[in-house]
Amino acid sequence: ANQRKYAARWESGLPSPMTTDRMNLLNEIDFFECYKSKWEEKWEKHFNAYKTLHHDTNSTNPHPKGDQLSGDLNTWARKQRREYEKFERGEKCTITRSRIDKLDALNFNWSDSASAADMTFEEKIDQLKSFYCAHGHSKVPKVYKPNPSLGRWVARMREQYRLHKAGKASCLNASKILRLEEIGFEWTSTLKHSPNVNWMTMVS
Repeated sequence: ANQRKYAARWESGLPSPMTTDRMNLLNEIDFFECYKSKWEEKWEKHFNAYKTLHHDTNSTNPHPKGDQLSGDLNTWARKQRREYEKFERGEKCTITRSRIDKLDALNFNWSDSASAADMTFEEKIDQLKSFYCAHGHSKVPKVYKPNPSLGRWVARMREQYRLHKAGKASCLNASKILRLEEIGFEWTSTLKHSPNVNWMTMVS
């Protein structure tokens, strides 16, 4: 029960001892499979359809556009973008961190255009610079009340960096990594959790 509670908080971007690695381990043993609702199954169906289209068009266009999507799938993609905006603002939404990670693995455009997505990155860089000027460091807490979306974005960049280092699909590239490191971005969080060995013992 605790793992489901921790997972739910993590999915919503709230403070939790759950981590991406722990979620991956739990998913590997199908820990959450029996708790899936029909709505989650419907989301997976749309995601798999989008993934198939992404794979089919990847050689020429890694970001399927509206005219390449069926009406239903295009509506679904637009909804993910709207829900992500809510997630970034800390509002109630249907998208979760796991869903964001899965879409990020396909380099999903969270804006309707690549230029808008780049603009979002630039906006966050500017916000991070302001934070650095005010505090003398770039260690934005995951829960940062003056700018909640910045805290969640920083946590997400760390997750994307781990994917990038592992050779997996990531929204980060060498240029963006350099931009972040130039303002003292740290790729590991100083947040303390319970020892991993204890958690692994509980899971096994």
